[in-house]
Amino acid sequence: MKSLSSMINRKKHNGNSSSMEAEDGIGAAECNSIELEEQGKKTDFDLAHLEYGQGPTTLRDNIEVTNILDAAQDAKEADDSERDMPLMTALKTYPKAAAWSLLVSTTLIQEGYDTAILGSFYALPVFQKKYGSLNANTGEWEISVSWQIGLCLCYMAGEIVGLQLTGPSVDLMGNRYTLIMALMFLTAFIFILYFCKSLGMIAAGQALCGMPWGCFQCLTVSYASEICPMALRYYLTTYSNLCWLFGQLFAAGIMKNSQNKYADSDMGYTLPFALQWIWPVPLAIAIFFAPESPWWLVKKGRLDQAKRALERTLSGKGAEKELLVTMELDKIKMTIEKEKKLSDDEGSYLDCL
Repeated sequence: MKSLSSMINRKKHNGNSSSMEAEDGIGAAECNSIELEEQGKKTDFDLAHLEYGQGPTTLRDNIEVTNILDAAQDAKEADDSERDMPLMTALKTYPKAAAWSLLVSTTLIQEGYDTAILGSFYALPVFQKKYGSLNANTGEWEISVSWQIGLCLCYMAGEIVGLQLTGPSVDLMGNRYTLIMALMFLTAFIFILYFCKSLGMIAAGQALCGMPWGCFQCLTVSYASEICPMALRYYLTTYSNLCWLFGQLFAAGIMKNSQNKYADSDMGYTLPFALQWIWPVPLAIAIFFAPESPWWLVKKGRLDQAKRALERTLSGKGAEKELLVTMELDKIKMTIEKEKKLSDDEGSYLDCL
């Protein structure tokens, strides 16, 4: 990060200046009291004017204004330093933030896997015989086109619902507990798919599983955006898309195994469904120990917890780390305050019509 030493020196200089101003203010107040005692013939109006015109209230006001200006300058410097930070420097400065973002993005591997295996079942002989119908023209078992489209739309509808529920849930509980809750619900909904007896049960299971999948789509990108600096944000949000592709690759390999070894056994489709249970519990435990988004904590007024979360995501030690945390916290607070002021002037959806 650029000119950290100069920023630290500026902080020290401001602290010394404030102490000197305070001493000057106290000295001035003592001089005023001596003058008041010596000049006993002053009127009551003059006495009040001398007591409160140059009193410590003005000094406190000046200090508050100085602190506000310093916070604004710190926020601007933090934003500029993040924008201009090279990739390797950002990885050295924010390795923990990058690691936590990679962990949360792993939930998308499961979504990519889950959404890919169902389409592969349509060509599996055992799945066709158990859930399909006999085609009189070809004499082969198959899943009708209407069911294939319907099953695909079921999980898409569930994802839309999940995306809509994620916003209020995050506002209430935060990113971590929303993700953990979605993983626990997904663990329960997988039972419906594993023990399915008809295409209707699969449709219900897909719709219910789609809601946690929609939550994963929303939170992985937003968490990476809030916990990582600008220099890493582009790479880590793109990694979320790669995780989805990794899940599809895993699904292709597992379905290839099912086709070769379990083409005529129920294990051909129950095993891929059962493998979905591998992901939720380990991910939920790991996410429990992840830091909460400092942006959400500041919005909720939990400044001490936000500071601790930033300390967990930043590297370094001593004055340099303390300065980084302070600058980042000031930037978050000022950005949120600005958003609140702008939201008061925003219109409604009716205004669009």
